[in-house]
Amino acid sequence: MKTKTVVVVILLIVTTNVFSQLSIDIGIDPKIAVLGTDNKYTLHDGVFNFKLKIEGIDRDNRYFAFGWEYANLSQYFISINANYGHKYELLFKKLIFIPQLEIGQIIRDRVPVNELDKRTDDKLWYAGVNLPIRWKINNTFSLEAEGNIDLAVDLPNRKFRYGGTINLIIVFYNLK
Repeated sequence: MKTKTVVVVILLIVTTNVFSQLSIDIGIDPKIAVLGTDNKYTLHDGVFNFKLKIEGIDRDNRYFAFGWEYANLSQYFISINANYGHKYELLFKKLIFIPQLEIGQIIRDRVPVNELDKRTDDKLWYAGVNLPIRWKINNTFSLEAEGNIDLAVDLPNRKFRYGGTINLIIVFYNLK
């Protein structure tokens, strides 16, 4: 137990010296939650889905994040990703734009859902772009609408996957 405590303390010291802001990003994809998907490879009704990111912004407004996404599909699905971008403050520093590059891995069961589905890989690397816009409520909370475009490496005959999430940002460390 002492070793774990020491490791956590060291990580907190290192990250607070590198980052001027640390936050948690919690979100859902409202389309998947309410309508589901409508493509012929992953057709399903609305399902529970969840996104969680740990974010850091350094003193030069560079953005770093590690994230995890889950959707309660009939086949197991999670996505693990890393993001890099830059923070731009607009409109009296209340509107924040953070364009990002994302790289990640989709992990899902590879049981074909129909005769068109020839997928066999259970872990697939992908790259994408995120374009979030945040409204800063106060120094602790922000609301965010995030659009993203990813390479659709897990969907046959599709080059890109388009999505969007609604997120709550909770800042738990802020030097500014």
